[in-house]
Amino acid sequence: MSGDRQIDPTVVHPSIALLQERFRQLERAKEMRQEKELLRMLLESR
Repeated sequence: MSGDRQIDPTVVHPSIALLQERFRQLERAKEMRQEKELLRMLLESR
């Protein structure tokens, strides 16, 4: 009966953790990019 067990928790869990970590990295990169853009706009407006 091992053939029909498609979802193996030991496989699924690490991949979810990896996706969450990747997502956090992307969020951080986006925030940093927005901050740089904001700073640039502030500097140009002076």
